[in-house]
Amino acid sequence: MDAQKRKELKKAAKEAVPAMGIYRITNTVTGRSLLGSSMNLGGTANSYQHKLDFFSHHDARLKADLERCGMAAFTFEVLETIDPAAVDPAERAEAVRELEKKWRAELSANGQIGYDTPGNPADS
Repeated sequence: MDAQKRKELKKAAKEAVPAMGIYRITNTVTGRSLLGSSMNLGGTANSYQHKLDFFSHHDARLKADLERCGMAAFTFEVLETIDPAAVDPAERAEAVRELEKKWRAELSANGQIGYDTPGNPADS
């Protein structure tokens, strides 16, 4: 690959806007899940994989279940994405927050609340 092509590829990578949206980490043994939002879903998936690999997640309940059930019990799924090109850059963070609120309300209404929810029925 010549220097010009490499330069163009580097520039394109720097200008690329990562996928943003809502994700859920689910313990398939207990049914508990952790809902979250991210401005960079790919980076978040990698970060959580690393945290799970090293049993270092910040949520104590998730960490305890991870130690008890093992990595194979957990899944990471993207629930919904937002097309960055369709949202003004200044409004992207708010759009992601609003989408997370929508998903949190929907999952709570269906009894699918998770680790990050106080009083989770799955805790008993």
